[in-house]
Amino acid sequence: MRLFLALSLVLAAAPTFAQDRLGAFVGAGVDFLDFKTGVYRIDFDGTALSLKLTTGFRFNDNISFEAYFSRSEEFSFGESGNMLPFTSPAGPIGGDVTARLTGQHETREMRVVARGPHVLAGVGYFKGKFSGTVNGTSSSYGPFSGPTSASESGMSYILGAKWDPLDRVTIRAEFEYFEMENPLSAQTLGVMFQYGFGD
Repeated sequence: MRLFLALSLVLAAAPTFAQDRLGAFVGAGVDFLDFKTGVYRIDFDGTALSLKLTTGFRFNDNISFEAYFSRSEEFSFGESGNMLPFTSPAGPIGGDVTARLTGQHETREMRVVARGPHVLAGVGYFKGKFSGTVNGTSSSYGPFSGPTSASESGMSYILGAKWDPLDRVTIRAEFEYFEMENPLSAQTLGVMFQYGFGD
């Protein structure tokens, strides 16, 4: 976090550059979503592709406000292990357990980004939602199946690099960390293409 804060200060104080168009912009990109969650006392984790859409406004050559919406492809994470017997919303589970979580995750986010000539850093606030289904079997009680969902919100932190190949076009590579309570966690690594409308 100290590195993030230091880089943000450096970027905010950086000299201006003419590559970025001021004013409104739109963009689209893809992320690799690394997602973890706990359902029925089973910890699931895996990666999935996520589509991201954005719009925003560049106030000057260093600072912009951005709004994002992203939705993952339908993913399927499998886990297995041994569990003490308990009663879940999908029925009793216990013994040797094999389970699979299938679902989607979507995120809405607002962020402020500071940019230098080739790097960027930002901080934002997000609201995320996950919904899906768990199907599995346990040696003590047999098959089980049930729906699951979770919502989360909090701060997000972004580090990245940018390139301006054309007058109005910016390509960005970004790493983003979402601050969540255990057992939920998520981070993304992706590429964003932006087009500016301003002068």
